[in-house]
Amino acid sequence: MSEGAEQGGRAVCRLRARFSRDGLAATLSQLEQIKALRRIAQDSGLPVAFSAGKHSSVKMSFGPAIAVGYLSEAEYADIYLSAPVQAQAGLESLAGASSGGYRALEARRVPVSFPSVEALVNVVEYSVMGDFSNPARSLESFLAQDAIVLEKVKPSGARETIDARPLIREMSLEQDGSLRLVLRFGPKKNLKPELVAQAWLERPVCAAPAGFSIIRKRLFWEDGAGNLNAP
Repeated sequence: MSEGAEQGGRAVCRLRARFSRDGLAATLSQLEQIKALRRIAQDSGLPVAFSAGKHSSVKMSFGPAIAVGYLSEAEYADIYLSAPVQAQAGLESLAGASSGGYRALEARRVPVSFPSVEALVNVVEYSVMGDFSNPARSLESFLAQDAIVLEKVKPSGARETIDARPLIREMSLEQDGSLRLVLRFGPKKNLKPELVAQAWLERPVCAAPAGFSIIRKRLFWEDGAGNLNAP
């Protein structure tokens, strides 16, 4: 066990931090992102707790995976600490250690036993920038359909169909020309925003630099009454 692991005792405090990512960070896979965020936490000077075992690491949990190429303002990391730290002090420490296209935007304390972000959230908001001129149909007509059947291609190459209509909570063109998409997701119910935009436009939608950029803006959990709550 490393010296840092010996110093990092039992977790008594938990910081939920939200990061943005752009530039180099947007090219990272989820595994690479986890390593980058662990490095930021360890370099921050915070009294991080370490996992038990021979190969200990900073004890953290993370939000849902993000696709390579997406920008984001909603990358979450729960950082377990061995001593209490106020949220503002934690944010300042993380901001000072952030690099490589990551920026710490927010931090707050949550109970150590509270569910992880990944376990909580089931709604995501995206902003898609690109050319949305001359769509195949109006947005109102597209959303008025009882079913919007899309074909997804898995990494294995296998194809499956999914009805996207129940997953589209909100979809609108904004004044700045971007497409705002608020999508529900869950086990076997994940939908990429470019697939929805492509179905509406009826033409290919590719990530930047081919003309479209996608930003994950916010994550929520939707309660039984349909209200959206921040994690």
